[in-house]
Amino acid sequence: MREFTKRKSGYLGTGYYKKKFGTGALVLLVCDEELDIVEAKVMKGITVFARFKDRKELIGKNLLQSKNSQNLNNIEKHALSGAIDMIQKEINKGKGNEAWIS
Repeated sequence: MREFTKRKSGYLGTGYYKKKFGTGALVLLVCDEELDIVEAKVMKGITVFARFKDRKELIGKNLLQSKNSQNLNNIEKHALSGAIDMIQKEINKGKGNEAWIS
């Protein structure tokens, strides 16, 4: 996560999907000013041994088009949607929307 925040420009979004029982997912996205995904990582599982894995099929896609990716399962799609929403809120924050809360 630290290497994601060191970028000079762009937007960082995190999204998660958590079930009471079963596997969950966490998605980290970085996109540039044109809203193209530069980096994407997904962590899913139920144990402490879960690690982030690169999702290269998302890199280069437009942020809004990535919601319809066929390469992700439903759990990952829910987490991806949360990350996209966070990025969109960050973009709106820069446009003078003072009511934004992270």
